[in-house]
Amino acid sequence: MKTICTLALATALSLSIPAGGAFAQALSRDVGVPLQEAQSLASRGQLSAAAAKVRAARSAADTSAERRKVTEMSAYVNTAARNYSAAASDLASIGAPASRLAPLYYQAENYDKAIELGRQMGGTNGLKIVAQSYIKTGNSAEAAKIYQDLIDQNGPQVEYLENLASAQFKMDDKQAYLQTIERLIRADPQPMRWRALLNNLKGESLTRDSKLALYKLLAETDNITRPEDYVEFAKFATVAQEPGVARNVVQAGIEGGELSDEDPQVRSLLNAADKRHAQVVAEFPTLKRGPEGYFRAANALFGEGDYRAAAVAYWRSYKMQKDIASSPYSNQALIGAGISALRAGDPAMARKAFALVEDNSAFREVAALWSLYAETTAS
Repeated sequence: MKTICTLALATALSLSIPAGGAFAQALSRDVGVPLQEAQSLASRGQLSAAAAKVRAARSAADTSAERRKVTEMSAYVNTAARNYSAAASDLASIGAPASRLAPLYYQAENYDKAIELGRQMGGTNGLKIVAQSYIKTGNSAEAAKIYQDLIDQNGPQVEYLENLASAQFKMDDKQAYLQTIERLIRADPQPMRWRALLNNLKGESLTRDSKLALYKLLAETDNITRPEDYVEFAKFATVAQEPGVARNVVQAGIEGGELSDEDPQVRSLLNAADKRHAQVVAEFPTLKRGPEGYFRAANALFGEGDYRAAAVAYWRSYKMQKDIASSPYSNQALIGAGISALRAGDPAMARKAFALVEDNSAFREVAALWSLYAETTAS
């Protein structure tokens, strides 16, 4: 959740304070000079000295105008010192507007007052203060309503979507949270956005092959970062008869420093993948033309990085199966065709393949995420 910037608050307060010689012109020397010095000291972080100058100016102030300027400077110095409650009290004593008081009460953790004045303040900034205050007090549902209103009024800006997702997460509204993350990905497809969606799905019950497709998307979005992720990814690929993928995954882990080639488990994985991959390449010319043959050929081509040829082979496998009831490779071939087409630089073909995955298939959720990825990378 984003918070209101302290520096911005201090800057906003400073704008209301006359700078330079304006103090001397508007106030007596005994008041104006120490206030000038207080502002300069506070801006350099010498807050105790600045507070002493404010006290000196206060003792010399005789008129209401001078006392008001002293109070404003006191608020400025207190804000710079992060003494927000005192700064709010200073400004409240001279009738400052809600737009100056609400942020200070929020920073002072007086959230009830921040909500009250944020509503008086109105506008986008006022509503943000109210929403953040609701988050702090545990009223995430009210915060979510406000951020949804801000999105409706101003469009799906990243800041609003992030805060809406935060509120929904705190509400334990998993479905709404994931929907908002999807909107965030469309607006700003960073790896961190994908991590929330993919790790959520990774924790669910998936078939071996659909989890392999999920790991490929984790890799595509730069979210394979832990040694155990590399190892599990490689194991799934090996079992799924994709040793080329397993070999590439282990090598990437070693090159990235997440895996050590001196680790016996890593060496075993790499040796098994290399051995099986050599067998697959040797068997390639003898594969029969049929759904399984084309599918196995596509796996081999994908492992070699020949994604355009892999996409063609996966499509042939799918087309030979699409009219056969309970075809074992149909949806899996579509997933393979889509990933291969995407890596070959054809996102339109990739989206077509992902869209054809059957709704009742174990690959449906993974296909939807791959389709989202294809959509965002093409935009």
